[in-house]
Amino acid sequence: MSASSGCVNGPRREICGRGKKIILKLLEDRRKIEELTIYLDELRMAYDGRVEQKIAMYQAERKRHNLKDEEQKKEDTLANQFDLCDEIIQDNDALRSFLHDYFPH
Repeated sequence: MSASSGCVNGPRREICGRGKKIILKLLEDRRKIEELTIYLDELRMAYDGRVEQKIAMYQAERKRHNLKDEEQKKEDTLANQFDLCDEIIQDNDALRSFLHDYFPH
C-alpha cells in the first residue's frame, strides 16, 4: 500500500486492508438501504393511491346506493299516492252508489 492511501507497511497493513473492506461494505450497505428506502416510498405511495382509490370507489358506491334508496322512496310515495287515489275513487263510487240508492233523482 502506498502512503497516499493512508496505510503503512507493517503490522497495520492488514488492519488497514480490513478497514477498507469494512468501509466498502458499509458504503454498499448504505446504497442498498437508500434503494430500499426509495422502494418503500414507492410502495407507500402506491398503497396510499390504492387506499384513496378504494375510498373513492366506496363513496361512489354509497352515493349510487343512496340514489337508489331515494328513487325507491319516490316510487313508494308515488305508489302510495296511487293507492290513496284508488281508495278515494272507490269511496266516491260507494258514496255515489249510496246516494243514488237512497236519494234517487
